Amino acid sequence: MLELDYVSSAMPPAGTAAADDEALVEQLWKNVVDPHTGRLEGPEVVWRLREHSIFMWVSAVQARDIVTQFVDHAERVEAAVILRSRIVDQANLYKVLYALHMVEQQFYCTRLGPTNVINHDHPTMRYRLRTNDYEHFGVAKEVSARVPMRASHT
Repeated sequence: MLELDYVSSAMPPAGTAAADDEALVEQLWKNVVDPHTGRLEGPEVVWRLREHSIFMWVSAVQARDIVTQFVDHAERVEAAVILRSRIVDQANLYKVLYALHMVEQQFYCTRLGPTNVINHDHPTMRYRLRTNDYEHFGVAKEVSARVPMRASHT
């Protein structure tokens, strides 16, 4: 058996604008929100978000607001992963990540790979790097090179 989880790393074309808030809310209500509960929750809603995300461009703040509507940790991470390549202001991705709990950040990083997540301008996040993994080792080396070394006083 082969299980494959593909997440596009393609970013929005330069100059792409995020949907205005009103249009985005209308699109979410029409296509994604659970019609029985009026909420963003449950695996069916995550699946509908995946299906309809290809028709939306969002800002990092809009993505954060969508992600934080989910209560279940796995659904929050999945929503963040789905919306990653739909965010027009990628430099602000940290706003989505900072809204996730520490364990969710770690899972998100595992799903996308640390090189797709690390932001040196906003580095505060939970990473779990396996130094026997070439990609993870490269990130660990890069991060440790940026940490100022303190002289030991003996």
